[in-house]
Amino acid sequence: MFTRSKNNVLAIFGPTASGKTELLKRLFVDTGLNDRVEIVSADSIQVFRGLTIGSAKPDPEFLDELPHRLIDIMDPERDFSIGDFIRLADEACTACIEGGKLPVISGGTAYYIKGFIMGIPETPMVSPEIRIQVQHELKQHGIDVLREELKLHDPVSFSRIHYNDTYRLTRALEVFRATGKPLSSFTVPVNPRPQWNVHAFALNRPRDELLKRIEHRVDAMFHDGLIEEIKTLLAKGYSVTTPGLKGIGYAEFMEAVQQHGIECLNNTTILAQIKNEIILHTRQYAKRQMTFMRSLPDVVWIDPNDIVSIKKAINAALAPDILFEYTEAHDA
Repeated sequence: MFTRSKNNVLAIFGPTASGKTELLKRLFVDTGLNDRVEIVSADSIQVFRGLTIGSAKPDPEFLDELPHRLIDIMDPERDFSIGDFIRLADEACTACIEGGKLPVISGGTAYYIKGFIMGIPETPMVSPEIRIQVQHELKQHGIDVLREELKLHDPVSFSRIHYNDTYRLTRALEVFRATGKPLSSFTVPVNPRPQWNVHAFALNRPRDELLKRIEHRVDAMFHDGLIEEIKTLLAKGYSVTTPGLKGIGYAEFMEAVQQHGIECLNNTTILAQIKNEIILHTRQYAKRQMTFMRSLPDVVWIDPNDIVSIKKAINAALAPDILFEYTEAHDA
């Protein structure tokens, strides 16, 4: 058993394209410590099967070297909520510790990470009738009508919910219709959940560097077969309304197909527009991620290139347990 403290959890997160997978490899694979840790993925798209290239899912060889939990666990037509993530992450961390390994939560979905650390507001139960009615209105009238209703009754939640995030949109409307109160009015936890001792580290890169990495990542996705992946998903019957395809990198394709038909995937002009939209939306998302992550308590911001300092900081956080035994000459 590595950890003497039974509730230690390491969290390593950062915005899209900040280099989380690269850092995990340098910390745990290159050092031969992959038998001491196990990764718990905190990514809202990588949970879905078949969404590989557009979600920047780690390659199979890396997953063999460093096992990840909560990747490829459900089909895209199913909803996956923050509550689902916390429940499964709790189970995964418990299993890691019971297996003598240190759980490392890593990903870019800041809402999941904050939920794991802090918990989520306790909101009331919503009747099936209200849920069915909201879903019916979404299909009949479209997302814009529901967004206008939410903006009128709960402008705070409206400002926080991404345009394509129909799950959170409909959830906020369901709560308002059930209670007459905005979702944002329910008490938000102010203290970390007591069952875990989370040591949180966030990757910090200069803005210009991060923007270039985002553009490079999107270029790589198109080169690696993103368009073919989209065609495969469409052939399975998935569409713009499929919950798993509402994330950046998929939603842009689904909306283009809805507007222009599947033949647009062979149109170089439209594909160039989709690519530019993905880059723009990813940059905007990364900015929101950074803002959200900076709101988390007791986060240590790290330079992903400074491996020596990162190892020292992790060892200090886990003390008296020591994860890394190294020489500075080796890591320089």
